[in-house]
Amino acid sequence: LMLALSEEPGSLYAALQPFAERSINLTRLESRPGTAWRLSFFVELDGHQSDRPVLTALDELKARARYLKVLGSYPRP
Repeated sequence: LMLALSEEPGSLYAALQPFAERSINLTRLESRPGTAWRLSFFVELDGHQSDRPVLTALDELKARARYLKVLGSYPRP
């Protein structure tokens, strides 16, 4: 995932909360410089975007993020 958040305190915590509530393991979290001094975050997680818990978490995240894009979703081998 790639996402951008508001600059208010706790916005990253609020963005990741839907994953914690559904016991979705985040395997990687990286911050990257964005435009106009805003940070973008890259997130990798265990699960496919069509899995019900992941799908529900992504729907909640869409409401909390300024920008959200699924860069790829691959089934486990």
